[in-house]
Order: sequence, then structure tokens, then C-alpha cells
Amino acid sequence: MEQGAICLAVYRPDLPMLNKQIQSLKGQTLENWKCIIGVDGEGTVNPDVLEDIIGDDERFEIHYFAENLGHYRNFERIITLAKGHHWIALCDQDDYWYPKKLELLVRELFRPGIVAATSQAMAVSKSGKVISQTNRRGMQLNELLVNNDFTGCFSAFLPSVAEVALPFPKQKSASFHDHWLAVCSAALGEISLIEKPLLDYTQHESNVTGEEVLTPVLGGALKLRVQIGSIRKMAWFITTQRWGWRVEMASTLVGRTSFSPTKTATLAAFSRGVINLALLKEFVGVLTLRHVPVRRVVSNAVGATFWRFQK
Repeated sequence: MEQGAICLAVYRPDLPMLNKQIQSLKGQTLENWKCIIGVDGEGTVNPDVLEDIIGDDERFEIHYFAENLGHYRNFERIITLAKGHHWIALCDQDDYWYPKKLELLVRELFRPGIVAATSQAMAVSKSGKVISQTNRRGMQLNELLVNNDFTGCFSAFLPSVAEVALPFPKQKSASFHDHWLAVCSAALGEISLIEKPLLDYTQHESNVTGEEVLTPVLGGALKLRVQIGSIRKMAWFITTQRWGWRVEMASTLVGRTSFSPTKTATLAAFSRGVINLALLKEFVGVLTLRHVPVRRVVSNAVGATFWRFQK
């Protein structure tokens, strides 16, 4: 198997958990890889401690970045360093990969038409107690534009995805690196979903993102209302940030390369930002597949409705 790259982002890690994660990488049955570690900001981890965890394994390459950019831009610069490898896998600092995770994901990548592969995971507490198993489903382009069901640390993708994805789009508060990579993957080809868990996905307060417990439309709206503040601020956030991020992704891809007619039509509908028949058709298509929570579709429709007024 040709050499691939594991992109590991590090920022103020829990050291025992980071050690557990790195040991799980060393224990992978697929051994031909380089792990590119990007430390996000000066002073966020003790170099001596990190290098001691790695030991003498020459497959690990550490980059200490002086500037703290946050998870979105840090993953962007780490992926940039992975150019020249035959596949790329993303890695968080606090999970635990099962021994065959890479072997099974990379095997999927070399099936015809597949450009990315992902799996389920066991969501666990910091102590390792099982909370639940994930239930990832919607991997079609229109589904992923509406709702991100693709988690970076579950996944691997081909270099062609990175070529289209770099540089990352303008960042909004609702921007996530794995969401962008998922949309790029679904636009380029197909995403293979392995139904069994391939890692323990740790849930705790310092997660950048975590496993969400789905709530009804009203419950989700009330939760967002509490987080954002007034109804007016909530509408602004949904329109300019959540929906705006989806418009930004679609607009960026439209200008980068050519896609199949069906996927080009989907990207065009989202890139315009406003409610029209083409976008409504996409929303109905998402609902028909029944993978995406109704409240996600409603939230996107609200954003598109107010998009023309956001300036």
C-alpha cells in the first residue's frame, strides 16, 4: 500500500489522552504512513513532553506553529503539508483508533468512484465509558450541504479532495474543516460509509465539535435562542453564519473545477443563496432521503429566505 498521511492537530492537549491516541496510531495494522503533527500556537504544548510521547518512531513529523489559528485554519495548513501522499486521514488529539481503522478506510478509497471513506464510532466519556454509537447517514452532496454528518477524525480521503479543497474558503463562525472536506468529497465522487465503529470518539467540554443529541425543531430552536440571545440575533446568525457558510462552500466549489451536471446544479442552487425552485427541489430531495433531521432543513430554509436582506 502506498504511503499516506495522518494529519494530527494539537492544541493544549490532555497529555494522557494524547499519549493514548498516539499509541493507537502506532498500533495500526496499516503501517505505511507519516503522521504530520501541527501544534497550533506557541506554548500550547511542551515540546519535550510531546517528543517523549512519540519516542523514536520516525513516521512522526512535528511542526510547531507560532501563530494560533484555530482548528479550521490549523487543519488547512497541516493538509497542505500532506501533499504528495496517496491518501490523507484526519486525527484529533483525544480519541482512540481501533487497530484496523486505517486499513479498512484506505481499502475503501481504492474502490471505483470512491474519493472519501468514513465510519461509525463509539462516543465515549473521558474515562472511556460508552455513551452511544454514532449513526452517520447522509453522505449525498445536497444532504451534506444542509447538514454535516461527516466527522473528520472518522475519515480518510484521496489527494484529489485536498487539491479541490485548498485553500479553504473564507471562515465564518459556523465553518468546520470536516464539513468543507465532506462537501468537496461529495462533489467530486462518492463517500463510502463503513457501518461499524472504528474508533472511540471522546466527548468532553473542550471538544471543538462533539456528538450531538438530536432534538425536535422547537427544542433545537430554543437551544439556539439561549445560546445566541435575542430572536433578531438568532435570525442573523442562522442567515449570515450557518446559511452563509453553506453559500460560501457552494460558491467556492463552483469556481474551482467542473463536476457532473447533477452536482453542478446542486452547487448552483446553494451558491445563489436565495429561495427559488431549484433550492426548494434540493431541500425536498434531502427530506425524501430521511437521513437529515427536519429541523436542519428548516434552519437552512429560514436562512435562504432572509438571505436577500442580509446585506
